[in-house]
Amino acid sequence: MKESIELNRTIFFLCVNAEIIGKEEQGGKREIQDAEKLQARLSHELSEAREKADKRKIDIKKQIMAKVPTLLAAATEFLDEIRLPKYTDEDQSIEVMLELIENNDRECNRLVHKMKDIREY
Repeated sequence: MKESIELNRTIFFLCVNAEIIGKEEQGGKREIQDAEKLQARLSHELSEAREKADKRKIDIKKQIMAKVPTLLAAATEFLDEIRLPKYTDEDQSIEVMLELIENNDRECNRLVHKMKDIREY
């Protein structure tokens, strides 16, 4: 990060010197000082923005990590549900089986959607 700041400072001074070199001969030292202050303020604001972004990234990671155990528990519960004997009961009516399958399909899609949301982060 220091290298980036130093590089930005060097580029900024090159740009400033290229435009102010004629003004310096005419007493443009004030403009150079103002440009140096602006550069320092911009560097400070850039550092603050990076720190905020890093903090936000850490916060989001914590939020996601807190959701993972809940999602794993829901997935395990779903797997336990579909392993129940009622799904292999030959005496079960077609209507009941279709309803069970539709409910499981919705639940499976809900879990997959949540997993994809977590992966996107």
